Amino acid sequence: MSTLTDGFLRPRTFPIISRADASKTTLTDKLLLFVVAMLAGEVKALESVRMRTAIGVGHVALQLPLCGSRLKVKPFCQHDANAMNTTSVKSRHTAARSAAVYADFLLPHLRADMIVLDLGCGQATISVGVAEVVPHGRVLGVDIDRASLAAARIDAATIGCGNLAFAAADGRQLPFRSGVFDAVLCHSMLETLNDPTSVVTEVRRVMKRGGVVGAASVEYGGIILGGAKTTDPQRFYDIRQQVWRAEGIAEPNTGRRLRGLFHEAGFSRVEASAHYICYGTPDRIIAFAHDRAAECRNLALQATVARHGIAPAEEFTRLAGSWEEWGRDAGAFLAFPWCRVLAWS
Repeated sequence: MSTLTDGFLRPRTFPIISRADASKTTLTDKLLLFVVAMLAGEVKALESVRMRTAIGVGHVALQLPLCGSRLKVKPFCQHDANAMNTTSVKSRHTAARSAAVYADFLLPHLRADMIVLDLGCGQATISVGVAEVVPHGRVLGVDIDRASLAAARIDAATIGCGNLAFAAADGRQLPFRSGVFDAVLCHSMLETLNDPTSVVTEVRRVMKRGGVVGAASVEYGGIILGGAKTTDPQRFYDIRQQVWRAEGIAEPNTGRRLRGLFHEAGFSRVEASAHYICYGTPDRIIAFAHDRAAECRNLALQATVARHGIAPAEEFTRLAGSWEEWGRDAGAFLAFPWCRVLAWS
């Protein structure tokens, strides 16, 4: 196993790369060990040279100081960067789950030089926006899904987001020293866990004293559906909640628990609120209805629902048509709730 003790890493074996996995380890993962080790500041030149030798030079450009000063690492994938247009990538991040929409409650509490952890970052559509708010700081996106991280790395490199790095890790046992992050974002992740308390406790451990965490989770109990016919769209969400619970995908009513979770974990101050993502214009209504209808026609979903005895597969044919009818309704409206907390250590 590889052990690094500088920067964020706790003085124990780092779990990403083992001898058993060495043959399957990608260049990106090897670079990742180096990136995480250097993010918090000083790494000796000896460590830098050894890591550079270990990962090779390939498609990675490393800018290394001669000694002891802060290291600058610039991941660069020439083929991927040439294959993607920077403008289109930025547009996709803006149009999708942007920080301006999904992390707006945390952004005012960030300073330009902060070190921020985005826990459960996925493909980093929010992380990129957070990195722009801390231009003199650093953002580390962490997720357990390596496929999402691979896509996130490509996008970050294409955009030129030099203060954003990524690590594969389990939020219940983060491989970081205590008290290293100024702020933490944890969006739409706690609801995916059987024991979210373990992650909240870890978040508090890795935060600096006085640091702030912003967390958000879905709350299906607050969905607002408007229009002439809403029975079937509501039925769709009833089925989705049952599937999530039966498959262990997520707990759809986690939002209402957030304030209690952070209070019980020992945070000194916890403030809770709710925010709605709204669909109330023709283009958004039509696009949303189209996506839900397509979801209803997904054969894998139909099989899962039937396997658990939640609903017959043929019911989805009716639900798909109902979503399309709802999308054509001039009075259609949907508002989806996110519960949020800001908590200070």
